[in-house]
Amino acid sequence: MNQRRMARLLPLTLILLFALCMTGAVSLGEGKANICTITVGDGVLSVLKNGKQLETYTIDGQNPVILHIAGDYEVSWDQATNTAFAKDPLRISSAVDREQKVDAALWQLSAEARACFWQSFNTATLRFDQALQANTAGETLAVIADIDDTLVDGVMYTADVLQDGEWTNAAFGASLASEACLPLPGAVEFMNYVVDKGGVVFYVTNRDPSLREVTYSSMRKMGFPMADEKHVFIRETGMASSKESRRANIEKDYKVVLVLGDNLEDFADLFPVKQGNDVRRNAVDDIRDEWGRRFIMFPNAVYGDWEKAIYRYDKTKTPAQRMADKLSIFDQYKYTR
Repeated sequence: MNQRRMARLLPLTLILLFALCMTGAVSLGEGKANICTITVGDGVLSVLKNGKQLETYTIDGQNPVILHIAGDYEVSWDQATNTAFAKDPLRISSAVDREQKVDAALWQLSAEARACFWQSFNTATLRFDQALQANTAGETLAVIADIDDTLVDGVMYTADVLQDGEWTNAAFGASLASEACLPLPGAVEFMNYVVDKGGVVFYVTNRDPSLREVTYSSMRKMGFPMADEKHVFIRETGMASSKESRRANIEKDYKVVLVLGDNLEDFADLFPVKQGNDVRRNAVDDIRDEWGRRFIMFPNAVYGDWEKAIYRYDKTKTPAQRMADKLSIFDQYKYTR
């Protein structure tokens, strides 16, 4: 193998190396920094990636193979699955799309983000008090809120996913049932304030129906009021992601004075992701008077329709094509264009 080929195969070979070491099929020799010497006993070196065999190389079992390692790799061994994982220490995730979200998730944990949450709930309290004063007809006032990253901190799950954890409803459900599941600053206090003042709260979420019971139990555990079947609107099987119909059902019987969310879809079906970023920005401006009055927006830089709008929610696009779309938006705004 020439040096260029060896450099390309290095991370994959490391995975194999540790797997073989566990089975005793390979021996390690001492070497200088960034150099490993291995002897393959059976004369065959199989390179694996994500559990799938890419290539198999026949090697002279009598002679050692010297690997020149570019950089240091953190390697962990999962005894349960007999799998070795080699990771570049300068990356948190081995997946490119997840690695791109690392700083966004860290911002969600920042003091600046925390200030935004307190500010949003303080504003919501002010607006609810104003609605109470204006409610001379004695109507029952209601507040509609999204759950994830509006009332409940989603970074406790994102932190696992970004480090190559499972992105599944089962894993998400386990995170909701864990001690790491916590409310965002001011969330529990505000929702209870509404109820204490005679109002009603509703939770409209796109969580999967399989998470219904853990949603009830975790919300109650955190101290949220009215966390029951009557007040929690899950996205039922076959239901569109739009929350418009669920909001309309609530508005039949209550005067909704506030809507809380971290994604534009939480408020209205006015922001089509397939029409791109500029159309959605203009739609926000068209209802500028609603923001901070009836609509309270919370910060979420990790995920949401804002990202789908970049590539117009074309699911067929590859990661490379999506990156090109991101660059094209920068090209529209950079001063050297």
